[in-house]
Amino acid sequence: MAIPKCPHCNATRFEVTENEPVNSNYKIFIVHCISCGAPVGPMEYIVSSVLMTNLEKQLTQVQQSLSIFDGRLRKIEQALRPRG
Repeated sequence: MAIPKCPHCNATRFEVTENEPVNSNYKIFIVHCISCGAPVGPMEYIVSSVLMTNLEKQLTQVQQSLSIFDGRLRKIEQALRPRG
């Protein structure tokens, strides 16, 4: 496996810092070389897989609530039907 190296100074240690670019509504993480500070690449500030997991949980809760509501609505419909 190849060891990643800084394109500027060939160092092999990196760190991630938070950054908010000028005129941007979003923050990003930037991977940069510990030795010389050269930026190597950006990373998502919000990891989309975490966001998707949270949305999935919320959707499950909404589905459960709708199921309960549907059951209660059916009981009300049955109670209101004329018996003959």
